[in-house]
Amino acid sequence: MNKRLERRGNIHLTIMIPVLVIALAILAACSISSTDSIIFRDDFEGELNEDWFWVNEDPSRWSISDEKGWLSITADNSSMLHQSEIIGQTNVLVLPAPEDDFTLTVKMDTQPAEDFQQAGIYIIEDGFDYVAILVSFCMDCSPASGGEQIEMKAVRDNQPLLANTYIPKPPDFGSEISLRLAYCSGDNSITGFYSFDGVDWEEAFQVRDAPPFDKVGLSATNSPGPGGVQRDLIARFDFFELIKPATTSQ
Repeated sequence: MNKRLERRGNIHLTIMIPVLVIALAILAACSISSTDSIIFRDDFEGELNEDWFWVNEDPSRWSISDEKGWLSITADNSSMLHQSEIIGQTNVLVLPAPEDDFTLTVKMDTQPAEDFQQAGIYIIEDGFDYVAILVSFCMDCSPASGGEQIEMKAVRDNQPLLANTYIPKPPDFGSEISLRLAYCSGDNSITGFYSFDGVDWEEAFQVRDAPPFDKVGLSATNSPGPGGVQRDLIARFDFFELIKPATTSQ
């Protein structure tokens, strides 16, 4: 009997080791390291990088500050939520998505103060398929924080993939925050992160079986309820960076 148990244990060990090795290899391939390559970066100084393109541009609602090099977007009332397959949100600034693994990072300054206002970064195909990490406001969702929160949205075929994806924003932090989305092709996952100093990062949520996408980018919206908003949200972006792991860099 003991020999049978020992042999069965060895069989399980033989099966589990390759699985563990594969899992660790995927984790390593999707982690950021000093040898990774920056394949795109815009510090928003002077003018936009020529690789960008706008979806639903309203030139009166965006500008670049010559003094500090920030892209400022004044949110409109259109929203990615509950729209059609075509992107309806105003001033969505996008790039073609890289192939294989990548990580996109942005530093921004924004302080939503009315329900459903939000600003952040997207990995997106259209209005029915996208993943976003955002700074948003929802008093009912995060009453302890006064309504301001870090939120992750994931939608496939217009159906949410995540539930209760709210992290109350601590009240002792200011309006600046860094956000990150990391795509891992090995398990088709997208993980969201946030940081208040750009150095120490916290994982927000992870999406498995990520929706299809062909673009990455940033945006802001008032996303108003029936009563509209009293004041437009303004989101200011310091930089946008795309990194590709060294193992998949061209």
